[in-house]
Amino acid sequence: MNRFILLVVFVLTVSCADGLQQALEFAGDNRGELEKVLEHYAASGDEEKLQAAEWLITNMPGHKSMIGDYSTYYDAVDSLFEFSESPDIAFRKLPELSSGYDDRISYEFDSRVIRADFLIRNIDLAFAQWREGEWAQHIDFEEFCEWLLPYTCGQSEPMDEWRVDLEPIAKSYIDKLNECDDYKGCPRAAICRVNDKLKGMIVKQKWHHDSFGHNIYRPSTFALLPGASCEDYSEMAVRIMRSKGIPVGIDYTPQWPDRYYGHYWCIFPNLRGKTTMFNPYASNPDYPHYSHCKFAKVFRRTYAQNKECMALLKKYQGDVPPLCRTPFFKDVTDEYMQTVDIEVPLIKGTGYSRRDVYIAVFDNFDWKPVYWGNKCCGRAFFKGMGKNITYMVVGYENGEQIPLSKPFHLDFDGNINEFTPNFRDTESFEICRKYPMFQHVFVIHKALHGGYIEASDDPLFSKSEIVSELPEWLLTSGKVIVRQTKPHRYWRLCAEDGRKCDMAELFFVGVDGNFIRPIIGNSLVDGDPLTNYSPNENKLLEIIDLGEPVTLKEIMYVRRGDGNAIIPGDEYEIYYWHDSSWKFHTSITADDVCLRVSDLPSGALYYIKGISRGVQNRIFVWDDEKKTIIWH
Repeated sequence: MNRFILLVVFVLTVSCADGLQQALEFAGDNRGELEKVLEHYAASGDEEKLQAAEWLITNMPGHKSMIGDYSTYYDAVDSLFEFSESPDIAFRKLPELSSGYDDRISYEFDSRVIRADFLIRNIDLAFAQWREGEWAQHIDFEEFCEWLLPYTCGQSEPMDEWRVDLEPIAKSYIDKLNECDDYKGCPRAAICRVNDKLKGMIVKQKWHHDSFGHNIYRPSTFALLPGASCEDYSEMAVRIMRSKGIPVGIDYTPQWPDRYYGHYWCIFPNLRGKTTMFNPYASNPDYPHYSHCKFAKVFRRTYAQNKECMALLKKYQGDVPPLCRTPFFKDVTDEYMQTVDIEVPLIKGTGYSRRDVYIAVFDNFDWKPVYWGNKCCGRAFFKGMGKNITYMVVGYENGEQIPLSKPFHLDFDGNINEFTPNFRDTESFEICRKYPMFQHVFVIHKALHGGYIEASDDPLFSKSEIVSELPEWLLTSGKVIVRQTKPHRYWRLCAEDGRKCDMAELFFVGVDGNFIRPIIGNSLVDGDPLTNYSPNENKLLEIIDLGEPVTLKEIMYVRRGDGNAIIPGDEYEIYYWHDSSWKFHTSITADDVCLRVSDLPSGALYYIKGISRGVQNRIFVWDDEKKTIIWH
């Protein structure tokens, strides 16, 4: 159990009668600094500021800040990027540089290191922004406490003078808004202006999910990075926005229900009393952001502690899933969609005795808890769940996750449909991808249409014939019959004039059904589906030499994409869920751009895993009526 959980649990063992007293006791030797703050505002006669100080201190246990020589670390990062050959090379060196500062940068509990003058200064500045500023006049005291008051905007940020230091960034952009009466006091207008400035500070928003070490909170240094996590972008934007008194926060989904990772974005309270989202460093409010995606749960970052989560930490002495270990969030799923309260039948004989259970979604490799509930009389109960999602109920004990239900699909009507394998009735089908095609692939579809194959006996193609035409659609992969008048040695991919036909791989199949390997190739035959070729740009360069004149039966193709098409020669494994675990069904080495899967038990939840490459694997079912794969 980590130090954070142990210390928070220690606080919770104190009587819950007085949260402020708990917080003061948790501060240890630093208690006097917090008491100075309370005494200062008690003497000031400003009841709201005293109430705000008490609220900050009461909820302070568990919050941590970056302490130490982080400014020198930022300087070192600046130098690394200045003298490296490229930003990408510098970025790859960043983890090593960061680790060199591990003994000079630490993360301490705020209650135990915060100084009275720092907290007083932050409270006074926040109140000035609220009472005298332009962009937060519409929020009440309770909202102010979460949207502007806190001295920190995220998790483990430096305890620095961000309100003062970051205020000049884009300040002139929003000062000009005073000239338009429609924009006076409108946080949306201010956010658009500041976010436009942030977009110009970086080359392009690019998400890197792997940690590069100590986070960077100096905007000029942060802008040097060729990418960052969506959480990093959001935290930086909140600091910059709030430094100007613009009330901005962070919402997030801890885990997508149909793909890897979770996601973070920014939100703000608009003048109509609703919360509006935007993508920091990328898109402004009211521009669609993942509007097509499903959410199992959406949470809002808070400074206040989540009492239910804290109760779980106390009850199980910190033996809870990662979701619950940093208890500064609240459930706002209902603000994004219609939800439903559900009760799920549990399987018998698991040996799990705890009353508290968790509901999980699949993340490509494992089931990840996204919320908690309780069980009674053989059923589990959860509130406010997103629909049209596949879930499973799990328990958590001694650091281990225990399946407690069958996986099930929660449909749009709120019905629970369990996946139960039927071994008397089997399914056989073809699957042409190991992962869904998401919008980032589809958006380039204009570059993926049509095309044709030419063949010749002359590497200069002075005489040639068109032997195959590719379909307008089938954007992932497929195969075409070859119609040639005689054998040919040289082959090339072409696109119609003015069009693109981006392609990743071509596979040549002889009349005997065997693959013919080129002796001279290019990115079209390099075996890497993440390299691609656009024939209209380099038509004469991409000649494929098969070594001798040959007659082909067909050509298989994989268009430019995300690398998740089935690749001939790659190995894949197929599983189905039964008796609380994945059961291995078969291993297949692809000899086509589709896999033929046979004799799977019907009605089950299936899982395809790529062995040869990639980390994007997915669960799915077979719809026998529609004869199609349904991804989950």
